[in-house]
Amino acid sequence: MRCDVCHTKIPPGSTTCPNCGYRVKKETTATYVQNQNTTSTSKRPQKSIPYKRIVKVILIVVVAFFLIKMLISIGSFIMAAPEETYVENITPEEDSPLQEYIDDGKDDGTAETALQYRDEIINLFDDLDMEMIDQYENVYDYGQGVNASFNISAQKNNIEYTLRASFVQSSLTDQAVSLSWESEESIREQKPDLDVETIEVLSHQIQRDMLDILDQYRTKLQQEDQSSYKINQYLDDYSVYLSESYYLHIYHYYYSVNAKM
Repeated sequence: MRCDVCHTKIPPGSTTCPNCGYRVKKETTATYVQNQNTTSTSKRPQKSIPYKRIVKVILIVVVAFFLIKMLISIGSFIMAAPEETYVENITPEEDSPLQEYIDDGKDDGTAETALQYRDEIINLFDDLDMEMIDQYENVYDYGQGVNASFNISAQKNNIEYTLRASFVQSSLTDQAVSLSWESEESIREQKPDLDVETIEVLSHQIQRDMLDILDQYRTKLQQEDQSSYKINQYLDDYSVYLSESYYLHIYHYYYSVNAKM
């Protein structure tokens, strides 16, 4: 406790200031002690509140982590492919799932036919000076025979080309060619500037005039929202899908023709 006049420290039990002689009021001591006790008492319960909240947050995070891990495990189990299905994204240096299926003695001639045609397409893309991007193969026994398919993707002059072919019982059933590119102009207003020679070669491969089909449908695009248009048309011997989307000040296109053989 200190003097109210000169602020000199007053020894416990003293009634006067040892420096200036000021007489200390009794109620001052009582008031000081009361305020000190009040302040000390009000602070005590606040120390446990942050600790309880931290523990609660930690428990919530731990429970959420195990729930998410459990959901991921369930999803992986559901999406797992059947054991008899050979599916794989491969590079030219890796083993072919089609060849693996043949080597396992499960093929009825379908996988071998698909493998031969796949090699033809790879050579075709090489002749067109394309840069290989991705290769995908799928083969399985659906009960009535073997179903085999492959996708070959390559790039040339900022356009990505993909050829997909499907085989059933050693016969080519359908194949599709798709293009993906970007442009500063909308194809709804003018013809796109594409590699005509390359597209004509791929058109011959699927026996459909892709340039003529594109010219027919580019003006029939239907608006999906403020920045995208598309059309999906199914005909007797082929189907067409064309989409246009605009973002980052560029038009993005995806065009595919799926032909029945």
